[in-house]
Amino acid sequence: MDEFELKVAEHLRTAGGDERPPSGLGARIVSRAGHRRRRRHQLAAAVAVGAGATLAIPVIVISVREQTSPEPNSSVTQAVTVSPQPAVATISRRLPGGDRFKAMALGPDGTVLGGAVTIDSDGFVDPRPGVWQIKPGGASAEHVSDTPSGSLPFLWLMAVGGSGRVWPERETLKCLPAGKSGRANTLKARWDGREPFFAGKDVIVWSDPDRGELIVANGCEGEPRRLPVKATLEAFAHPYAFVRPGSSGLVEQVDVRTGAKTTIRTDADSSAVFGAGPDTLAWASGDTLTVHTLHSGARRTVHGLPYARKAEYGTRITVGDGLVVYSASHQDTDSARSLVYDLRTGKQSMLQGDAWASGDLLLWREADSYRLAHR
Repeated sequence: MDEFELKVAEHLRTAGGDERPPSGLGARIVSRAGHRRRRRHQLAAAVAVGAGATLAIPVIVISVREQTSPEPNSSVTQAVTVSPQPAVATISRRLPGGDRFKAMALGPDGTVLGGAVTIDSDGFVDPRPGVWQIKPGGASAEHVSDTPSGSLPFLWLMAVGGSGRVWPERETLKCLPAGKSGRANTLKARWDGREPFFAGKDVIVWSDPDRGELIVANGCEGEPRRLPVKATLEAFAHPYAFVRPGSSGLVEQVDVRTGAKTTIRTDADSSAVFGAGPDTLAWASGDTLTVHTLHSGARRTVHGLPYARKAEYGTRITVGDGLVVYSASHQDTDSARSLVYDLRTGKQSMLQGDAWASGDLLLWREADSYRLAHR
């Protein structure tokens, strides 16, 4: 076990009474964050999982070396290390009591959802209970919900969409409708604690791999629909879920309204990370990012992804309107690096921190704050 796994194991050992998470959950979540796909089948065989910005924000300017926009199927080999210009909204990470806000999801309206962490003098991070959000146009995070004892290891993922704000509470998903406050609803279908979930325009999507089902809930109160999909959910961009039926590189594009499927052939290996956005599916294998245009099938590749093949870094891809963001975040410390790729110009930016794209927004961490801007 590495140091982070030891911390999780200790937390699970000391969790109180009936609130104790299932045995081994912490280590499985660590594996999911760093290299879930490579170890999915081994884990499944070994154990079972139990129980702010406004329209007035200036347009972002990404300063990079001029280069020709690549043709489909060409390779972009040179990453340009830059920083965005400072003419953007600045959001403080400081929370009451000295904790820091850790962003975990960005919505297209500018809502940022996340948790609280403490950061010691060596940069090591210790997650804290609770869910926090930054409302559109906000300058600091507000407390949204407490989280019960024993649920902390489940808080590795959150989602924001037009359908609501979603976070885990042990083996259930909590959903707070967009623009509302108060008690969150519990989505009416089980979540297994290790698979991703997504919030889209008007639906929340997750999967039950053991039953071979893709689950679609219409908002926070809708009755879930179950689609027969024996595959792993990897990404979602309304109305399409992208699932992998195996390790062959094939991806199925599933219309969650009808269940209709279209097969996409990729060069992705078993450890690839996926992200999706408008007319776009992107994946990272090793140090290469591939961007696939859905309507035409055209592809672009970007090489030199940060911290590629580093097991201590968890990776994530988010896709907005014309931007693809690949982030690699250290699992134990507050360090990260992100590559931002502009689909319209072919330009790249390397950021020293986490970053997300959603709609026409780009969010990134810089020192002890977050920056949010329209592209």
